[in-house]
Amino acid sequence: MMSFRAKRIARDFIQALNDKDDDRAIEMLDHGITYVDSRGVTVVGRDHVAELIRRLSSISGHYVQTVEEISMRADEVLISAIVDASEKEFTGKVLIRVVLNSGKIAFYQSYRADVPLSMAMLLVPELARRGSEENGPANAVLD
Repeated sequence: MMSFRAKRIARDFIQALNDKDDDRAIEMLDHGITYVDSRGVTVVGRDHVAELIRRLSSISGHYVQTVEEISMRADEVLISAIVDASEKEFTGKVLIRVVLNSGKIAFYQSYRADVPLSMAMLLVPELARRGSEENGPANAVLD
């Protein structure tokens, strides 16, 4: 996939989350997606990640990610962003790694130096898995 297209898909996904456009965000997900939050907690499968997205958009207050930089490393889209949120513990800088499969988001992982609460455990505790059963492609940590 061309890097421009991959970057556009990742950027559009973040914008859909910011706009609380659940249907558009969910449409961008691969059926086998793995979501990994900054605490290493995973949510696996499109239906489960869709539920996380729905619950995120239904919470009161705001949660907005502003993309600062976006680049490619092999087949991974790497995003540097700033999060502004009503809940202070979620604000700050975040790095995001996205891997696509046939134009759909198959892997999404966030990294933070100041690790907040687990987004997955907060929003979908019944669907979240602790540990790294599903660490995704290459299981790399951003340099």
